[in-house]
Amino acid sequence: MTVNASIDNGYTAVAGPNFQGVFLSAPSIFVNGPFVTDGNTIVHASGPISAAVYVASPVSPFFPSVYTAVLSTKNGPVVSAFPWK
Repeated sequence: MTVNASIDNGYTAVAGPNFQGVFLSAPSIFVNGPFVTDGNTIVHASGPISAAVYVASPVSPFFPSVYTAVLSTKNGPVVSAFPWK
């Protein structure tokens, strides 16, 4: 599988504890763009991938529709076998 675009899942208002985020499953995965998530969603892949993951969050409570994105060290990519648990 080749992902040639950014995948943006960073604006989930309320993410549940299970099966939230971006899921990629293929014998080999090539990623040519970054991922954007929020603090509750994670990038999962069935094999190792090299991709930047950013976390989007509102700039302030006064401007909830204006977001900033920061490079994440906690939101993926996570490698795990399918089905993800």
